[in-house]
Amino acid sequence: MIGAMRWIGVAIALAAGCGFHHGAATSGDGGGGGGGGGDGDLDAPRDAVPDALRCAAVEIAASDSHNCARETDGSVWCWGYDSRGQTGVDPATATTCGATPCTLSPNQIAMPAPATALGLGNENTCAIAGDAVYCWGANGVGEFGNGMMTDSIPPLAIAERGGATAVQGGFNVTCSLNRGALSCSGGNTFGDIGDGSNAERLALYQTLNNATSLAKGYMDTCAVVGTAVECWGDNSAGEIDSTGQSRANPTAITGVTNATAVTVGYTHACALLPDHSVTCWGANTVGQLGNGLTATTSGPVTALVSNIVQVAAMGDHTCALDGAGAVWCWGEDYTVTPTQIALAATATQIAAGSYDDCALLHDGTVWCWGWDVYGQYGNGTMNGTVVNTPVQASLCM
Repeated sequence: MIGAMRWIGVAIALAAGCGFHHGAATSGDGGGGGGGGGDGDLDAPRDAVPDALRCAAVEIAASDSHNCARETDGSVWCWGYDSRGQTGVDPATATTCGATPCTLSPNQIAMPAPATALGLGNENTCAIAGDAVYCWGANGVGEFGNGMMTDSIPPLAIAERGGATAVQGGFNVTCSLNRGALSCSGGNTFGDIGDGSNAERLALYQTLNNATSLAKGYMDTCAVVGTAVECWGDNSAGEIDSTGQSRANPTAITGVTNATAVTVGYTHACALLPDHSVTCWGANTVGQLGNGLTATTSGPVTALVSNIVQVAAMGDHTCALDGAGAVWCWGEDYTVTPTQIALAATATQIAAGSYDDCALLHDGTVWCWGWDVYGQYGNGTMNGTVVNTPVQASLCM
């Protein structure tokens, strides 16, 4: 989670019954994270919004160093690292964390319509609102997929992604899912667009036509196809197969044949299985596979957790939510075996970032922990040390 700075896209995988929420993938057709709606003015002052629609989050999403939440009225709030305007604040006028632009408290995004799902990349953010996808932040290598290379601070409608049910970003690549069609655009440095090359693509490239969920990591992309998992991109740590050679085309993960969801970290990935167990593969240098070891394995291993309904990998660690609402994390800045996070109440959703992790509690509050060097706690401060005691984001404060 800490260590060298890594630009890692978020991927959160949820089991059926919890739905898939973005900042991650979704079950079914990538599913829209559920909820949303409300026809209030999303730009109204917070005090002007009716109490029933104010502050309570229904979705959280995390990326490398910024986080976002969607509230019950469909409003979107983002905070943390703001290098390219991914929190909706012009970096030229943003607060600085050291010398880095940052947003210390949740900033309301000027959405043109209520959002129904979120999807974060390393330096950009996207949201689904109705049948439209809106993106803001970095677009220097075509991450938006609109054929352009121009960043945007306000949300920009991406017509090419219209109708998408899931959207996620990673390192300079953004992917979306629409009726089984998984399409990506952007830098493609690691072959993570899946077009057989590492050539930059400003326009969407359709990689798969039969995917049921999407997970975008730092250098890799994965999808559930039927009950199999297919991945493409970097393979230096064996996160795709044992060859160590990058794969620029979708490649089935050997030994994973009955997945319901998948999530991708820096050089490891995990799948959720129908029996609510978790299987992981790839790098295990700091115990990110959750099997109590740090040794490299030749294939998927079972994480030491049970009754899991959501799993979220990011950086070199993994977190999981169990059916009782408890959150467990393992890997870098945790231990090699799952450690329970001391939350004030039961959680309904989790989001994993490179430096911090967050949980959405049943009362709609958002709590984050880890290293908020860029204000990822969302409570108006920044912290230069690792603190695994959850802190409430100021969505309702």
